[in-house]
Amino acid sequence: MQLGMIGLGRMGQNMVVRLAKAGHQLVVNDRSADVVAQTQQRVQKEAGGQAGGAAALKEFVGKLTAPRAIWLMTPAGVVDRVIADLVPLLQSGDILIDGGNSWFKDTQERTARLEGKGLHFVGSGVSGGEEGARYGPSLMPGGSKESWQAIQPVFEAIAAKSDSGPCVTHVGSDGAGHFVKMVHNGIEYGDMQLICESYQIMKELLGMSADEMHEVFKAWNEGDLDSYLIEITRDILAYKGRPLTGIWATPPYLHNGSVPTLYDLLLPPEDRPKSFYLGSREFDPAKVGYVTAQSADNSFLYRTRDDAGRIIDGNSNAGHDYGNAALSDKERKALVEYLKGL
Repeated sequence: MQLGMIGLGRMGQNMVVRLAKAGHQLVVNDRSADVVAQTQQRVQKEAGGQAGGAAALKEFVGKLTAPRAIWLMTPAGVVDRVIADLVPLLQSGDILIDGGNSWFKDTQERTARLEGKGLHFVGSGVSGGEEGARYGPSLMPGGSKESWQAIQPVFEAIAAKSDSGPCVTHVGSDGAGHFVKMVHNGIEYGDMQLICESYQIMKELLGMSADEMHEVFKAWNEGDLDSYLIEITRDILAYKGRPLTGIWATPPYLHNGSVPTLYDLLLPPEDRPKSFYLGSREFDPAKVGYVTAQSADNSFLYRTRDDAGRIIDGNSNAGHDYGNAALSDKERKALVEYLKGL
């Protein structure tokens, strides 16, 4: 079957590759011509096939044979804009599939609006994330019986497989697919909350170590609680970062002037600390460096500027910014965590 795919982020690209491996003909579209080309290269390299592609919607639709089936893998907030751009290019009998996390009420409204124009609209839950998109998602399509009959071979070919068959079924009309996905998400978030609370009780109330908690989650995953979320929690608790001895050699004075920690090095030069206390050999694992707060052991005040705000010769920390000025604090902390594990 021929299928068009709009939206080539990680989920969209992985879905395209899986569809190509299942033998379906693909035409792909994204606002970025470079992303379109990248996706076509992945199809050729990973699936041994060819995919047509275009960055312009008119050209993209023109490469699809009527009645067309077009799958949208876009954020929920842009679905209406994409539909508005697509509809004038389509004809009666064409099928639009929304594989994003749209609210089911929006899907119901879109279905009624598009069916009034002779088009089919399928709102489908897609579960499994990037890995699921690549190796087999769980699919929850809702829409007319006619549209399901048309897309059923595609959905069943790419869905994850269980002992009872493909992890997909037609769950009902109009917004049913996205309603089921909403309930699915709610259950998943409830599971995550239970895991977080279990972790908190074990760590803070029982004083258990990561290794001890790993053994608990390992045992749980071998019984009735066997699940993906329990499994990855077990694995996270078993993770051991590489020794920090190499990074310990860098702070203080991180080859960029007087910067006490790796985190401070990633700040824009103007935001780096102008003074800090030295003397302690207590390690700061969050910022990767020595603790710089004043204490009995940390009594020497190191200054990069004098009382007039002038740089003290040899003490400047206003060196390179490494292009990191645009990083948010969250991104900066994430980069430090990544570097700790190298």
